[in-house]
Amino acid sequence: MEGLDLLASDIRASGHEEQLTGVSFREALLGRQIELIAGEYDEIVIDCPPSLGVLTTNGLVAADQAIVPVNMQDRAALNGVEQLLETLLTIQQQTPKDAVRLRAIVRNRVTEGAIAFRRNASKLDALAEQGVPVASTMLKEARAWHNAGAEDLPVVMYAPNSDSARNFRELMVELWRDVEFPYMSDGARALRSWRRAAA
Repeated sequence: MEGLDLLASDIRASGHEEQLTGVSFREALLGRQIELIAGEYDEIVIDCPPSLGVLTTNGLVAADQAIVPVNMQDRAALNGVEQLLETLLTIQQQTPKDAVRLRAIVRNRVTEGAIAFRRNASKLDALAEQGVPVASTMLKEARAWHNAGAEDLPVVMYAPNSDSARNFRELMVELWRDVEFPYMSDGARALRSWRRAAA
């Protein structure tokens, strides 16, 4: 797709955790590589694994902002958020002034009547009262997310008129008010054409 480059990873990247154990300044490896190409892009998005290993730490050190999705169906999800906040604080203390900051915690897989949601929501409310940024837009659990994943498409391309796609666009506008998010049907057609050509 014009204007979008994607560098995909796979399960083999997990082997890098072990390989990097003895490397000096290993947390800054990704950031140094990104500096070489940063001038070619308006935005670079790094999607990190849901753990706080060396790969995620590299992503955080390389970034200037972090968006943290929280699975509101997982009773233990907030434990990971607290660990992440501690990691961000450590990075900010040990790196220059342009160190990563938390843009927002995003409530994901939301089913508002569920017990797990209510428990996690009260904990997030407590964090928000302490000044931790929590996005007001919630990504609600819906079939469109699962179907889009099964088709290897973003939900805004798989079902651009669905509540899920509208919900996601609302979140993007909340987090990046200066960015326009157009109707994605043209992008969906381009991606499908590319897939047919690749097959």
